[in-house]
Amino acid sequence: MKVAWSTVITDMDGEEIKDGAKPLTLARVAINSLTALSQSDQQLSGEEKFKLGQLAFKIHSEPEGEFEVEDVAKVKDKIGKLYAPYIVFKAYSLLK
Repeated sequence: MKVAWSTVITDMDGEEIKDGAKPLTLARVAINSLTALSQSDQQLSGEEKFKLGQLAFKIHSEPEGEFEVEDVAKVKDKIGKLYAPYIVFKAYSLLK
């Protein structure tokens, strides 16, 4: 599936949400969620961590690329565990 990772996340008024001085993009949300380690992630094997890092790198490298449905599902799962409800809502809406 084609994903526009460069899409900027907006607030309820349509204004850009900032990540420091830069606009918060779907890519940043996805990469942050894939590279953060939750308590349950401590049990992941090195190979599983490698695959998460590889997916994060692909998102960074291909901001308008084609992604497997399973990879998008993995990103959605990780976003759902890391972010607050509104960011999850916006990200999931963009990852339909």
